[in-house]
Amino acid sequence: MTSVRENPYVGLRAFAGSDRDVFFGRGRESRELSDLWRSNRLVVLYGPSGIGKSSLLHAGTMPLLEDDHLDILPTGRASPGTPFPTPSHHNPYTFCLLSSWSPADSPGRLSELTVSQFLRSRPRRTDRYGDDIPVFAAIDQFEEVLNSPSPWRKHREAFLDQLGDATKEIPNLRLLVSIREDAIAELLPREADLAGHSRARLRLSPLSVDAALSAVTGPLAGTARRFAPQVAEQLVRDLSTVHAFNVLGERRSIELDSVEPWQIQIVCAQLWDALPADTEEITLAHIDEYGDVAKALTSFCARMVKAVADDHGIPEEVLRKWLYDRFVTEHGTRGTAYEGLSETGGMPNEIAQALERRRVLRAEERAGSRWYELQHDRLIEAVKILHDSSIDPDAHVPAGPTALSGADFLKAAESALATGEFMPAEKYALEALRRTSDAGGANATRTRAETLSLLGNLALYQNQPDAALARFRQAAQNFEALQLPSAVARLLSAVAKILIERQQFGPAIDELQAAVARLPSEPSIKRELANALWAIGQLNPAIAIFNSVLTVTPDDPAALVSRGRIRAEREDAAAALEDLLRAAELNPMVLADPAVRAARALALAGVGRLDEAAIEARIATSMGPNHGPALLAAAQVAKRMGDQEQSYELARRATDASSPQLFPHEFVRARTMLFNL
Repeated sequence: MTSVRENPYVGLRAFAGSDRDVFFGRGRESRELSDLWRSNRLVVLYGPSGIGKSSLLHAGTMPLLEDDHLDILPTGRASPGTPFPTPSHHNPYTFCLLSSWSPADSPGRLSELTVSQFLRSRPRRTDRYGDDIPVFAAIDQFEEVLNSPSPWRKHREAFLDQLGDATKEIPNLRLLVSIREDAIAELLPREADLAGHSRARLRLSPLSVDAALSAVTGPLAGTARRFAPQVAEQLVRDLSTVHAFNVLGERRSIELDSVEPWQIQIVCAQLWDALPADTEEITLAHIDEYGDVAKALTSFCARMVKAVADDHGIPEEVLRKWLYDRFVTEHGTRGTAYEGLSETGGMPNEIAQALERRRVLRAEERAGSRWYELQHDRLIEAVKILHDSSIDPDAHVPAGPTALSGADFLKAAESALATGEFMPAEKYALEALRRTSDAGGANATRTRAETLSLLGNLALYQNQPDAALARFRQAAQNFEALQLPSAVARLLSAVAKILIERQQFGPAIDELQAAVARLPSEPSIKRELANALWAIGQLNPAIAIFNSVLTVTPDDPAALVSRGRIRAEREDAAAALEDLLRAAELNPMVLADPAVRAARALALAGVGRLDEAAIEARIATSMGPNHGPALLAAAQVAKRMGDQEQSYELARRATDASSPQLFPHEFVRARTMLFNL
């Protein structure tokens, strides 16, 4: 039995799978979502913010599937707000999703995979008849993908294409996406591409009065407390009653037939904590003293407004007045405000968006426009109280935790970064550093290290490579002190990538060699080192490293591609063709790279298949008209075929190419060709 000091209500956070025993009121929806998920390629779970979608998924539906011993991936998120550097060559949405689906997997391995490749790489599970067991995969908060912040928007379409490919190519995949109702209009035109006709939707609505009563009373079953007769019913009536004011200030009450689940958790969690420790029966007197719904919601609203005001550097009283003026009408009903290009009702759009995430406002798409209003009618009274200048601003704000930790601020920074709020993300991260600067112990050092790495990511997204280098190096030093070589290796690799982009290959090789020394089993870092050696013309050492990678992982498409290209450059044509053919079998997408097509052309010419080589060279140069390595390889093919004029023109274009440029040793070879032609 739970002690009276252990709160069975979760408050504002979503229910987790471990909370299934205190999750009540959603039995019907849990079963309905389970049935839809089992029978469709794609299920879209949608509803307003705060309605309980994540809770339904984690504590309601997934436990039903787990009871049947089905193949269920951990709930995924496709949010780029990670503290560690995302591989620069990979789609950040794909990398973050696969990392959440397989948290114990090697980041280097995941960085090379598409969604389909990842799912195919998992061990096959079959039923007693030998048929594949469906793979249940969920992506929560899918609006994070559709409402892409500018640094990641260019990757969104490719990621959505990958999801569509996965549902088409893997028949036993059952994909579920959970999304806010205001973002579903962006998803609807894409549903057919994601899953054809095998798709379904479920809208999650507020709790009925009976379901709300179950959500209030059910969690007490495992505790030493109980509600006295009719007390829980009174609390639900209070929660379902809306108080509004007319222009004369007269108050009227309306009893609704539904209750928002987040309100239940706010009020009941606060009631539980406020009750005297020896309370066993909760009475009407307790509700009057500790469970006043209006006070609890006013307290909630005050905390959220204060947090947004602090985050964005605006006076709290200004934000309170704006909320009242814009979102409470003269008749005491909810008002609306339209989101313009930069402002919502005279306030920067970022303010309304932040209040929406904190469940003070809600957004709705109307005829292609975005409109905001208060999350619920119950907040009208709270906003009115906060606006009243005679009210002490702190009167409705209960004492919070004695002190937020650096880890708390790091989590806030990650959340802000995921939604593209760079300024709050940096503010939270710097506060996390401040709170851990003088703290000792492994936990503080780890928080400091992860915070520094996140600041490095933030600097990269804002095109500040010098700041990113400094932050990544500081983070590596902190992880070194913790004796966590894998984290150090990843950060050194991130440093090397920045140096390579600056054509500083020598220092980059030093960083990568240090990374490999700390994590010799990580193929992605070894590949990066081999590619850096290749860039400065050290072909034999590069080949040796690729050989070592392929000895351990013979079906590594990236290693096969690079080794094949080097072999083609070294005129080891037959071996090059073998590598490139195998890479294309493992991952057909490699043929979308002009450099791979050009290397195939060069290898084909080397074995005397000149007609095929000419076709491949034309494909490569049409795909990459400004691709230096592809143009150089095509120039070599033209030379082998005796077309001196074409060879000269392609070599000249290769020396001027910028997407990408030639490696230094390739540039020397191109200049030599021009001199000799």
